[in-house]
Amino acid sequence: MEDSITNIKKIFVQKRYFLFLFSISLIFFLLNVVINNIRIIGIMFSEGFLNGMIFLGRIIIGFKETILVSTFIFVIIISLLIGLLFTVMIYRVSSIRKINGQIGVFGAIGIFLGLFIPGCVACSVGALGFLGITGSIIGILPLKGLELQILSIALLVFGIIYFSKTMSNSCSVNYS
Repeated sequence: MEDSITNIKKIFVQKRYFLFLFSISLIFFLLNVVINNIRIIGIMFSEGFLNGMIFLGRIIIGFKETILVSTFIFVIIISLLIGLLFTVMIYRVSSIRKINGQIGVFGAIGIFLGLFIPGCVACSVGALGFLGITGSIIGILPLKGLELQILSIALLVFGIIYFSKTMSNSCSVNYS
């Protein structure tokens, strides 16, 4: 755990990684706003682009009024954790790229996907909603979906610890 914290501190010495953290967290938060209000947003955009944009701005500002306070807090926590996980992965990809030289666009995409797919199981919990599974599952859960939010947070924290801890586990090769 101490290795993870130390490595995360090393990442944020560079200010651009704060921008990555903020941007990715904001994008995930906005996706939650849009997904939770997709029908009404669609209706407003059918009334005209300007009406849709005005409504979208209002729904973003008033999002916390449309959901439970606990859900709003969990959305913020999960957004920040996803931002942190992606930032750690971006740092790791850029570190690998510096070590290996020019790997090209496809190499960078491959490395990123290779790091992302096994590490972000929590994202698959959110993806269940696109399949229509979450609505039926939440109805039978005793805490009405709080379990999934806690599971998502636990998996994200695990992913952050795993990726940030393994950043210092690089092998050195003697080229002489």
